[in-house]
Amino acid sequence: MTATLQLDAEPAGDNATLVSLGAASLHAVTLQYQILEHTGVEVPVEDLLGSTIAELATMVGQRAEVALA
Repeated sequence: MTATLQLDAEPAGDNATLVSLGAASLHAVTLQYQILEHTGVEVPVEDLLGSTIAELATMVGQRAEVALA
């Protein structure tokens, strides 16, 4: 995510949103495909832009568990 959003190496807080970190819709689409490629989980762009980092991590984790079940 840091590379996609071209952020400094300092970690973002769990309550930060992608928008608060400077993400635009193009960043979200890029991240969407990276998540899909690495986890097999589809996350809508709306969820990427409207959720906190912690919410996204939970969402991807839960959807990955369901996909593996």
